[in-house]
Amino acid sequence: MKVLNSFHLKMIGIITMTIDHIGYIMYPDLTWLRIVGRIAFPIFAFLIAEGFRHTKDVNKYFIRLSVFALVIQLPFFLIGLFPNILPSGTSIPSVPMNIFFTLALGLLILIVLEKGLKYYIAIIPIIVLAWVLEVDYGIYGILSIVIMYYFRNWKLLLAWILLNLLFAANYYYGNDIFGSTFSSLNYSRVQLYSLMAIMFILLYNGKQGLKTRYLFYFYYPTHMIVIFLIDMIR
Repeated sequence: MKVLNSFHLKMIGIITMTIDHIGYIMYPDLTWLRIVGRIAFPIFAFLIAEGFRHTKDVNKYFIRLSVFALVIQLPFFLIGLFPNILPSGTSIPSVPMNIFFTLALGLLILIVLEKGLKYYIAIIPIIVLAWVLEVDYGIYGILSIVIMYYFRNWKLLLAWILLNLLFAANYYYGNDIFGSTFSSLNYSRVQLYSLMAIMFILLYNGKQGLKTRYLFYFYYPTHMIVIFLIDMIR
């Protein structure tokens, strides 16, 4: 029985993402926190695919994701360019490109794919941009969004298994498949636990549920700031 709507999935994604980031920032030795966190990204990738499928204006959707990505990252850009703006002796943890860059570029890939074969050449610069920026989850993250859009039900389960096996093989064999150039793929053995997320996605009933368009947009930077501050003062 399919009992989960879009709101339910979003809340599961937010909760597991928070657990993951607590593990990443505060308790890196507690692997189980990162394992639980593997549920989050596939769910958000799926919600991007669903958003693309149902949005009335995909261009506004892409712009909204991109603007939030830049706004959230801007303070870290400025600190990187002007480290002296911080008080003496103060530093912040190394922060990768936030997840909104991955989601925005994944959405852009879907836009190109739906435009038709003659536009497919535009995929190359998008992939290169993802690699140069070293977006969170790398090429794996963008392919995840594509898979979430084009596959459903048992086909989605199979495609997800194959995607993870491919990237796991590349990881275990020292980047022999894709080459060390693609170190920004950010894949590790823990990511195999993302299969758990598909179990929730397969329970999706296609309904929106409670409307919370901007919940994730504002929760993402807020919870990161809170976790960083707690980690600094504990």
